Amino acid sequence: MGRKKVVFCDYYNTLVELPNPFKQLDQWIDDYLKQLGTGDEVRMSYKRKFMRRRAALYTSGVFYTGKQLLSKCCRDTCDLFGIEDFSNQLLLVVNEVFQGRRLYDDSIRFINQVKKTYKFGLLTNADNDILTKSINKFKFQFDFVISSEDAKANKPDDKIFQFALQKIGISGDEAIHIGDSLIDDVNGSRNNGIECIWLNRKKESIDKGILSPKFEAESLSEVLKQLQSMCKT
Repeated sequence: MGRKKVVFCDYYNTLVELPNPFKQLDQWIDDYLKQLGTGDEVRMSYKRKFMRRRAALYTSGVFYTGKQLLSKCCRDTCDLFGIEDFSNQLLLVVNEVFQGRRLYDDSIRFINQVKKTYKFGLLTNADNDILTKSINKFKFQFDFVISSEDAKANKPDDKIFQFALQKIGISGDEAIHIGDSLIDDVNGSRNNGIECIWLNRKKESIDKGILSPKFEAESLSEVLKQLQSMCKT
């Protein structure tokens, strides 16, 4: 195992709480359509078609930023139902929702401590404009910020991890990744030779068929202890 030099960290639900953003958007769309006078069945059908369109575009192999994706879903679904496009209004809500609700209590201390030993920054699925506003809102100080928009790929795609390694100028065994998603963070980093600590704040169980992470923690304080232990080996 190579000497660890860099810590990549996820942002949402790792450093900043972002509870059920798509549930919030779903509710906003429902309320908006209700104001237009659409019936219950139409609203439910619209939202199902919207989410299916989002899933299809997300897995299409073509990269979209988060806002591009949601805007296109809205326009396409509105066309399908003969409803006037309201994507501009939706994006105003997206900008607000993805700022993040609050800073986790252990985030700032964790960052300050980690930066004493490692180069520390973000590796996260996010649109740059929203991410920058959120970072400024919470007054974070990172050594670097790498987003899906920068890499033109979302985690767990190998492209974003390879982009990050090349940008920082290190190999996979010189990095550690921290994140809350078993798929995006743990599997994505593992596939690129990067050690990962799974931040399992909600004490979630692991579904069958998913390879257990080598390292797991329930708080950033626990993550810090694991990083300090790695530093000694």
